[in-house]
This record gives sequence, C-alpha cells and structure tokens, in this order.
Amino acid sequence: QQQTDKRCFDKTPQNVYGLPLIKAYFPDAKIVHIVRNPLNVVASLKKGRGLLPQNIIGAINFWKEAVLIINTLKPLLKNNLYELKYEELTQNPQVEINQLLDFLGEKRIDISAMLPTIYPASNCYRHELNLQEQQIVQTELAELMALYHYSVQT
Repeated sequence: QQQTDKRCFDKTPQNVYGLPLIKAYFPDAKIVHIVRNPLNVVASLKKGRGLLPQNIIGAINFWKEAVLIINTLKPLLKNNLYELKYEELTQNPQVEINQLLDFLGEKRIDISAMLPTIYPASNCYRHELNLQEQQIVQTELAELMALYHYSVQT
C-alpha cells in the first residue's frame, strides 16, 4: 500500500548533499530550497552559527557548493523543486507562504496573527564582515549572486 499523506520537514542546509538519495527513496518528493543572501550566510558561518567557525573561503564554498548542487539537479527535479528567497519570505510572508502552500498542494492559511513576530532579514554581514571580506565574497560569488538577483556592489 502506497502512503501519500506523509510529510517530512528538515531545514538542515546540508541535506542538499543527500538530494539524490532522498529522490531515489521518495521519487515524488517535493523539495523546497530556501536561499539566503550569501553575504549573510558567510557572516554567520564565519562567526560559527550552526557550524564550527569557518574561514572566509570555507564559508564562501559552503554556500557555493549548495547552490551549484541545486542548480545541477534542477533539470532532474523539474516541477518538484521550489526555490524561495529568505529575504522575500521575511518581507512578504503571507504572499510567500501562500505560494509555497500552493506548490505543496496544501490549503492556504492566514498568518496575519504571526506577522508581528516576523522581522525582515537583517544584513548582519555589514557588521560581521569587513569591506575586504565583503568584496571577496562578492567577487567569488558574483555569477551565482546574479542568478538569484542578489546585488553585487563593486
């Protein structure tokens, strides 16, 4: 008997490395990829939030690898992949949640009661990374940042 009413959620960014295995066991799985401004990701990784502190190049490569893997798998995932920018989620939560629920085939919900607890993404990189580090991130990731419409200051 096939079970179609199961849901599994995990926000671990490293799951991108296991996507082929996930899709092998769950071929109809819908994948939600939340992408975040790499400057903020690098700043968080450098500080050691979520993982051991990373040097600037290690932190850059962490974001780069995840994005490259997703973009390599896009042709295979087709309509089972939904990409969501974290910044858009925090700026327009009701709109973004409704679009996500539509993708998942779930009933839309009203999140207006939660709106006061949702804050726009903070650009922590401005005080966590010096100007040289910001420039390194933008230089190394310019092409991928443009793909996701993150502005690159040169």
